[in-house]
Amino acid sequence: MSTRTLEGWTDGLRAAEAAYDIDEAVRLLVADNDLLATHYKAMATHVLEAVVPAWVTTTVADAAALAIVPAVDTLLSVATAETWRHVQSLFLALYDVVGRRQLPAPSHDMALRLLKRFLDDDGLYRLQAEMMAAPPKTKSVADESLVAKLCALPAIVCNLDSPQTQRDFLPSTFFPRLVTAFVRHRSAVFSGHIGALLVPKLVRLGHAKCVASLWLANCASPSEHYRWLEMLPSSAYEGLFSETMRFAANEASVTVDWATLLPTSIVEQSIFQHVLSHKLLLHAKTALPFAAIEAAVRVLSGPTTHASQYDDKAQSPLVHVLDKLIQAWAFGCSTDADVDGSGATFIELGLAELSTRYVDARAVVETRGWIGSLSMGIRERMGHSLQGTRQWGMVVAIALSKVLTPETPLTFEGEDLPHRGTAPTTTTAPLDPLPVVATVSAPKKPSRIDPDAIVDSDDDNNDDNDDDDDNDDAASDMSLEPYELSDDEDEAVDATPPMVYLLDVLEGLQQDDDRDRAELALRSLPALLDRRPYDLHDLAVTLCRAVTRLDDTFQTPHFDALRKASLRGLVLEAPAQALPALAAQVFDSEKLFQVKLDILSVLALAAPNVKVDKPNTLSLFFYPLLLPLQAQLANAASKMHSLDHVLMAHVLQTLAAVLEASGQHGPRTISMATAFLELIWSQRAHELPSVRRQVLFGLSRVLLVLPAFAWSEQVARLGLQTSLVPYLDQLRQWDPDHGCRSAAGLLLTTVDTGAFLP
Repeated sequence: MSTRTLEGWTDGLRAAEAAYDIDEAVRLLVADNDLLATHYKAMATHVLEAVVPAWVTTTVADAAALAIVPAVDTLLSVATAETWRHVQSLFLALYDVVGRRQLPAPSHDMALRLLKRFLDDDGLYRLQAEMMAAPPKTKSVADESLVAKLCALPAIVCNLDSPQTQRDFLPSTFFPRLVTAFVRHRSAVFSGHIGALLVPKLVRLGHAKCVASLWLANCASPSEHYRWLEMLPSSAYEGLFSETMRFAANEASVTVDWATLLPTSIVEQSIFQHVLSHKLLLHAKTALPFAAIEAAVRVLSGPTTHASQYDDKAQSPLVHVLDKLIQAWAFGCSTDADVDGSGATFIELGLAELSTRYVDARAVVETRGWIGSLSMGIRERMGHSLQGTRQWGMVVAIALSKVLTPETPLTFEGEDLPHRGTAPTTTTAPLDPLPVVATVSAPKKPSRIDPDAIVDSDDDNNDDNDDDDDNDDAASDMSLEPYELSDDEDEAVDATPPMVYLLDVLEGLQQDDDRDRAELALRSLPALLDRRPYDLHDLAVTLCRAVTRLDDTFQTPHFDALRKASLRGLVLEAPAQALPALAAQVFDSEKLFQVKLDILSVLALAAPNVKVDKPNTLSLFFYPLLLPLQAQLANAASKMHSLDHVLMAHVLQTLAAVLEASGQHGPRTISMATAFLELIWSQRAHELPSVRRQVLFGLSRVLLVLPAFAWSEQVARLGLQTSLVPYLDQLRQWDPDHGCRSAAGLLLTTVDTGAFLP
């Protein structure tokens, strides 16, 4: 049988398998074969899908002693693939088999094992070297597909093998190795083509920090990176360069030549300047630290030169960015004082840099017309209520005065302005305590005014004898009958005895035209529930419906408080009947939205008051709300109304309150926390800020009540060891909602301590 064709080679392997001739199979695998030059991927796929499951009937680790395993390792090694220039084919074959879970387990395990060896043998570097060996025009589509598969590999392996995912395939390990391999090719002729594909993909996946840190750590000669930087699409500027600037503040030990970091073609681009001035300074989600702003100024100013005359026709990138920033800074104060301070700091450093670049820095300011704009912005901030914002105005005023009148710069005595690298106080100083004013007690007056006393006397300071004489005279002159000022109706209602039977209360609540009876029933119900009448469990569901259907038609005093007190009594005294009924009304489309919110508020406030001897009752608070919400999200997420998403945020808040009330030692705490964690983690990327806030609040409650061993199990089951910290860090930096950013920052400080991640 000829083995010079692919069909003959595969037939030979099948024949060896049928004859149980392992030596022949090994010979076919390790023998020099010219077919590898043209059919390497097909041969590798056949070995993984057909040969391995035929000979390896146990786990791959147990079958390592078989001669077939070393033969497969040799054939599908990086060295063999590099010899035949098929490193890409080897990776694609392994990737395809790993991603197809329907294949036999030995095939999947062998492909995963060979992928690990691929990484250990510097396969990523050799793969990119092979990609850069050919001109990009002939294989741009193939390269784009290959880069996408490289970036998707950790997710595929983690999804299929969690929680047994090997460390090499975790995103925190894989992507730094991928970026390191790319950075090592920085001097390659075609590195720009691969960088234009790989770097934007990594930025979109949230690994811009990884790219920036490894790029700058290997930036002894910045010009070596110019090839891929010049071909970088502008869509990656914001993500990459924001992390690049922050690197200056976070990694002070690494020396970076910021002046020559970027090629001139990028620094002079209007898109790059817009990203720097607006995305990273004026409208940033979080303020840049001082070191990052200083690095940005040095990037724009370029290498140090001798001071020269200013030429408006040859504007430098720094002048361009300062012009945009000053015009925007003058016409509005950012709501975030720290972000507004970033712009002020850049203006301060930029003006100082102009003074060293040009012998006539004042001419720059006057030619560009910055004096009026800066004066307007300074005036607006000097009149601001926040002390920190006023201080930023002073900082810019001082910087401007150093350019206009360097001999006598402006000073603000008595103001503790921040030094470079520190932020001013952004809150107002505490108000001085109000002076204590002695209270003057008013003379005590009788509850009912005697009409005779009105004409009794014109002098309040008369003594008692004079008053008696005047009263006698007044009584003879005028005597008026007093008006009755009390409310007879209120006194009559207060005097009515409360109802003592639940049936009477239920009948009164159902009265739509008898105000007195309806109000009496509503006032009587909370106290009656505290006595736990014998028929409470039979009437609890009906009472829940009657109370929730009430509306304040008669303008009853304290209507909301009475209704909530009634619902609270029902859920505490008859939880088995009342809780499912109220939970069903929360998800009833016919109920008013405010009624649903009132029910959820009652449940959240009542949960901590559950009796200690009935801890299982909390599960009745929890699951009737959790299960319908899970079903709603699973079956009709795309059909949910906008109010349903708002309601979901309130439901999540109530569930978190119930979970907190269960405590660490509750009998159902672990199961409740597990189900709740899975639900909120599925909604972590919700578009509504209120939902994201409740996801973070719920996560904090889970951390509070879940024991350490149970938390470790859930971390492994949901893959949180690799996704929780990046998720919180991304929210802390980029979430548009201030509440989400603050909550994520607090959670991140807790998780970063290592106490909650195995």
